[in-house]
Amino acid sequence: MRINLSLDSNIAETSLDKSASTRPPAAAVQTPAESQFSSNQGSVSSLLSAALAAPEIRQEKVDALKAQVTSGNYQVSSQQIASSMLEAMHATG
Repeated sequence: MRINLSLDSNIAETSLDKSASTRPPAAAVQTPAESQFSSNQGSVSSLLSAALAAPEIRQEKVDALKAQVTSGNYQVSSQQIASSMLEAMHATG
């Protein structure tokens, strides 16, 4: 809703009336008393097991990065370096 204060009050009131009339009355909007989640306990358990079984280090990604660094093909922009430096300084206080 936007009201232009430089206009006279009749126009501002008309804008308000139009925006208010497009909304359904509060009684027409139905909201549940509480949220309900439907989940299959078996699928949640299997997802949890898969997440816990995943390695913390993705070795194939590490190996690919090592190969790029070794061959001289790994390039980082100055903006990435500056961003990482600022994050490190912020983290150490």
